[in-house]
Amino acid sequence: MNGVARQSYFDNDGVRLHYLEWGEPSEGGPSMLLLHGLSSNARFWERTVAQLTSRYVVALDQRNHGLSDRPLEGNHNPTFVADAHALAAHLALRRPVVVGHSWGATIALEYAAAHAGDTGALSVIDGPVWTTRMKWDDIKEFVQPPFPLYTALDDAYQAQARYIPGAWGDDLKPFVDAGLVREEGGWRSTLTVPVRYDILQAMFGADTASLWQAVSSPASVLLARSGPPDFIHMKEEGAKELEAHLPSARVRWFDTPHDIPLYQPAEIAAELEHLAEHAAHPETA
Repeated sequence: MNGVARQSYFDNDGVRLHYLEWGEPSEGGPSMLLLHGLSSNARFWERTVAQLTSRYVVALDQRNHGLSDRPLEGNHNPTFVADAHALAAHLALRRPVVVGHSWGATIALEYAAAHAGDTGALSVIDGPVWTTRMKWDDIKEFVQPPFPLYTALDDAYQAQARYIPGAWGDDLKPFVDAGLVREEGGWRSTLTVPVRYDILQAMFGADTASLWQAVSSPASVLLARSGPPDFIHMKEEGAKELEAHLPSARVRWFDTPHDIPLYQPAEIAAELEHLAEHAAHPETA
């Protein structure tokens, strides 16, 4: 099993980016590059990484998240893809398994489409399937609530516990801490509302069908079945389209809410190990 994460920084185009790494580059075959979701950070992955066998794993704090810099401009998908690819180059990762959750899955998909020759495999965890049926103009109001100001860290822990019922544990406190910045009166998300607006607009504007068509590496799609019925139905329809157009993609459903790696880290780790083995030995998968 992988142990405690090591913390490091690197610069990309003048932006200082923080990342975590586990294991050694020579261990366990293909390395893994993990990309968290919106308003999240690299420590989201710690439960999953703890369940992986000996393997080199890297998790990026994407800009405006965690301990990375927080530029106000340039927060669009190609920039986030460039950050992830720059980290892979910085660490000399050779054809890593690129894994993304939620919004991070959109960035992972764009990475695999833009850098097909540099991608060993792709895993999309409750992220974009074949097409995006929700349109930005229809949802931009209700996906933009204000970020709360927590007067005490315990308030932030309790809020996260309510958000992930049944999955909370004290091991997630560092994850919550990494997503907050101190300001007058308490703690608030490292992400700001204007930056979140830019990210969401780009995410819902992505042509996911064209991106999937450009993916040539082995791929897995891991989807959460718990959630609003209309949203689940859209995912089901998208998954059917994906399987029809890309039958080599492995689709699996989990009976959890959106944050599957927090609920079933061992199962997610097993899926990622299977995908890594597929990337290393495609003829035996």
